[in-house]
Order: sequence, then structure tokens, then C-alpha cells
Amino acid sequence: MKPRNNIGFTLVELLVVIAIIAILVLMLLPAISAMRESARRTQCMSKVSQLALGLQSYNLSRGHFPSGVIDPVQAPIISQPQGFHHSWIIQVLPFIEEGTIYRMIDHEKSVYAKENQPVRYIQMEALKCPSSPYGSSGVGTTDYAGVHHDAEAPINSDNRGILFLNSRIARDEITDGAQYTLIIGEKHTPEINTMGWMTGARSSLRNTGTLPNRTGPMATAVQTLSRETIENFDPDGSQESEPWENSDESDAAFDDEFDDEELSDEAESETSESTEDGEFPGDDADAPGEFVNAEEEDEGPIEKFDVIVTQEKISPDDPWAATKTAGLYVGGFGSHHLGGANFAFADGHIKYITDDIDPAVYKSMGGRNDGQVIDSRLID
Repeated sequence: MKPRNNIGFTLVELLVVIAIIAILVLMLLPAISAMRESARRTQCMSKVSQLALGLQSYNLSRGHFPSGVIDPVQAPIISQPQGFHHSWIIQVLPFIEEGTIYRMIDHEKSVYAKENQPVRYIQMEALKCPSSPYGSSGVGTTDYAGVHHDAEAPINSDNRGILFLNSRIARDEITDGAQYTLIIGEKHTPEINTMGWMTGARSSLRNTGTLPNRTGPMATAVQTLSRETIENFDPDGSQESEPWENSDESDAAFDDEFDDEELSDEAESETSESTEDGEFPGDDADAPGEFVNAEEEDEGPIEKFDVIVTQEKISPDDPWAATKTAGLYVGGFGSHHLGGANFAFADGHIKYITDDIDPAVYKSMGGRNDGQVIDSRLID
């Protein structure tokens, strides 16, 4: 009788095969994760590119880039829900195919007014980085911010960036060269302690005073605001910013743009309304309360998120403690990508800038007219 040959795997052989498969899977997982992150980073770069294109279209239409924040009264800008605070993002909405949202905004009221609350809670996909782990549990947020200055300083009308308080920077005013000057970049957006994309404060503006992903207590920026100024700053005082006004020429160009886009007459009048004698649309000498302090509102969803803005715990060792307490701290850029962040330059091209870029070069790229020559090899 012939012996029977058993065909199959022994238990030991089966375990060895399983172990080999497990090792291969573990070896492939990092590569798969890296591929996914690479795809997310590319998607993020595409979103930065679309915003940059919107800024370029705005510039071509009006003859200058939008204001980083429009506020006819508050200066410097306080990162608290008070003031007019219309951000640059609001101004470029028609140029990034978000005209419907633009028409929902009451452009003569503060972003914190109850009339604008429904819009504040809209989350636009165009403003979210695919790599960001944060959701949107309150107001609509943005993972992208404009460059207001080349140092850590409050948002004001004398900043050296392109998008700052009541700015109207034309391309020929960027004397350092548009191809060397940053205009927008990525930033970290936590779920709490943010005022959203409509607000022209640190939620939509940042500076190059700190290297990418270095904002915080360990930041290496040099503080340009004196402690005396911070401690004596009165948010309820009579500080006045430089007037924000339109020219007839730029208004005509903007009207033509809206005609081409077939926006409604109502939306067109809101955006192209001329501000004669330095007046701001909605400014009324007999009605100073038009610029609403959110803390005084008691209706609608404003109580849900805007009255109480959760404040981060400030360490006594934090060199920015006094600035943060006064609401004047702005901070730098950063991302959830590995080793850097996506940025757009004023000429529209996009570049991934690494965390280890030369601080002097990075700082210079945040200013439009510091006269510094930048070697392009240092940012490649």
C-alpha cells in the first residue's frame, strides 16, 4: 500500500507566510501614507493657486490688491469680535466663483452684526487645506492668510506687506518685485479661538516675523511693538486708521468686471459704491453705532460662538504674553504638511517654502519695498 502524500501547508509554514505578508504591509504603509500626503499637498497648492488667481483678477479689475482688512475706525486691529473687520477674503469672493456668498453679505455692517451671522457660519471648501485635522464646529474658518507685515507687529495701516489695514497696494508699489514678495500662505487653524474667514484679524492675516511652523512661545521673531505701547493701549480709545476710499477709475473697472460676470445690480452697487471725501460705505456721522461690537449683540447665533471667544492659556514665560492679552498678537504661517507650507507670491506663482529657510530671506519676502535683493536659489 502506497503512503498517502498530504498536500498543503503546515502550521509553521502558514505562520511564516502570514508574518512575511505582515512585514510587507508594514513596509508599504509609510509609502502609501506619503503618497496620500503628497496628493493632499498638491490639492492644497491648487487651492492657494486659486486664491492667488482671485487676487490677481481683483488687481486687474481695480488697479490694486484688496485691503487686508477694511476698518474705518479701529487701528491697530484687535483680534477680538469688535470693529468693522471686513477681510480681504470677502473682497475676492466674486473672483473665486463665490459670488452668491458675496451677495449675502451686508457690506455696510460689521462682520459681527446679526445681519452677517448666517454668512459667518458658512464653511467654504476653497479655504480648507486637505491635510488639516480640524473640522468646523463654529464659524467658517480659513487655513490661508494674507501677508500683512515682515515682522511680528499689530495689523495697522503702516505695515510693509501687501494685505494690511485699509491697504490699496498697486503692483508697481511692490518695488522689491512681485516675484519675490509673498502675498498669501498657509496657517494653522484650531477649532476654537478663531473668528473665521470674514474677520480681517489674525484669523485671516499673518506675518513673516517667525519662520513657518514656529508661531508660539518658542518663536524667534523680534517684537517690534514696545511693552509700554501694549500696556497703554486702549481698545475703546479714539485711534483712527487711514481712510479707505475708492477712485472713480478703479470703480469703473470693477463695474465692468461685475457686468461681465452678470452679477446682480444690488451686488454691483455694494462693491463699486464710491466713497467720496474719504467716507466708507455705510459710514454715517449720525449713526456711529453702525460698526457693531459683537459683545453688545444679544440675538441669533452670535451668543453661540462670538461673544465668548475661548482664550488660549498664556504661559508667564511666553514672550508674547502682553501682546496676546491686548489682542494685538498676530503670529506667523504654518501647515500640517511635513517640513514647510505652501505660499503664493504677488505675481501669482506658488512655492512650497521649507521650515529651515534663512530667516533674513523669509522676513524680506514679507515686505514689498525693503530694498533687499533675494537670491532665488535660497528659496528653491
